[in-house]
Order: sequence, then structure tokens, then C-alpha cells
Amino acid sequence: LNVLPDNNWFGDINIIFYVSDEYLTTSSDFILTIESVNDIPIANNMNISLDEDSQTLVILEGEDIDNYELEYTIVSNPISGDYSLNASFLTYTPFSNYFGLDSLTYVVSDGIDLSNEATVLINVLSINDAPELPLLEDIIINEDESYQFEIPLYDVDNDTLFYEITISNNDAEYIFNDNILIITPNLNFNGEILISINVTDTELSDSAQFILNVTSINDPPVITSVPVSNILIGEIFEYI
Repeated sequence: LNVLPDNNWFGDINIIFYVSDEYLTTSSDFILTIESVNDIPIANNMNISLDEDSQTLVILEGEDIDNYELEYTIVSNPISGDYSLNASFLTYTPFSNYFGLDSLTYVVSDGIDLSNEATVLINVLSINDAPELPLLEDIIINEDESYQFEIPLYDVDNDTLFYEITISNNDAEYIFNDNILIITPNLNFNGEILISINVTDTELSDSAQFILNVTSINDPPVITSVPVSNILIGEIFEYI
């Protein structure tokens, strides 16, 4: 007699069997007890996606046919982000400006046995970051001098950038090449010049301003009149 209970079933089975010959039949029965054994819980592999510089909440997937309360444990940590775990709720935050693949592994326990080790594969999607210009300090120069500086710039995506330089009232001229800006105020100009810088990667942009204070300096007097170049003999030449 072979008895094969249903999968994961346990309990008592009353088995009755009969024996007969050509004339008589008799029967007997017995109780077959199928004892419960703990089934190992299962942890499921998962795939998730989120945008760069964002955060996601994931419910880890553990299964236990015995319906025991499960405990979740991270086995290997992600290398490109941080996480927190509360029961089966996993919060994942990638490092600033990171995009690409990351992963972690976890197991579940029913208090008796540990599950298999499962992997959560994390795909952090790239998003465009705006170029950044820092706060620019006002500058003081003397009249009839030029001012040269390298525009400080940060763009995490290393995109090709385009610049626009604006000078108030056309009070100066500028040359811009390889992030180097040379500003030359108009001859003999003194006062304030507002310099505006705008940078864009064609999708996002940033801007900054600073004031170029041109300090007046004393200019030597200059003779601008034209003296008489020809006089007659005996005339008096006088030039004021």
C-alpha cells in the first residue's frame, strides 16, 4: 500500500481496506498521520527602475506556504546608494548624480529556516542636470584697464555648453574664448558695468551677474588745438 498525500498537506487520513475470498469479506481501518514539516520560505528576484536623484519605495517579495510571519534581512548592500528597511518595505536612494545599475541581495526567514538569497536589480535612469554657475563677486578695476577671468562652471553631465554675455549700455567690449572672459571698458569710462552671463546645454540653463566697478583715474592734460605753423618775418608768434 502506497499513500501519497497532496503537496504540503498534513493531518490525519482514515484508511479503510477490505480483504475478501470467494465467500467472505472483512475490513479494517487505521489512521495515517501526516506530520507537518516546515517549508522553506522563498525570496523572489526583483527588477526596479527610478530616476537619477530620486527615491523609491519597494516591497520585497517573500513567500511562505505555511503563512508564517516573515523577517527580511539585507545580505549585501548596494554600492551606489543608501537604503533603509522596515519589515518588507525597502527605501532606496541613489547617490547624488549617480545613474547606472546597482543591486542588493536579501533573504527571508520564517523563524525556523532561511530562504534562498534573492537579488534586487536597480536601474537608475539618467536625467539631464542643469549647468551651474556660482555666485560671482563684484570686481574693482582702474579706468582704462581690462579685466580677465575664467568663468567657473560645473556641469555633471559634461554636455556641450553655450554662453551668452551681456554688458549693460555697451560700456565695454569683451572677448570670450575657452571659458576665459576678457572685459575692456570703453576708453576713459568710469562707473559701474553690469555683466550678465548665461550658460545653457540647449535644454537647461543657469545665469549669474556681477558688477565691474571702473574707478576714475586722473588723466594728464592734452593739447588739442593746432598752432599756426607759418608766420611772416617780424610777426610775433604766441601760442596759448
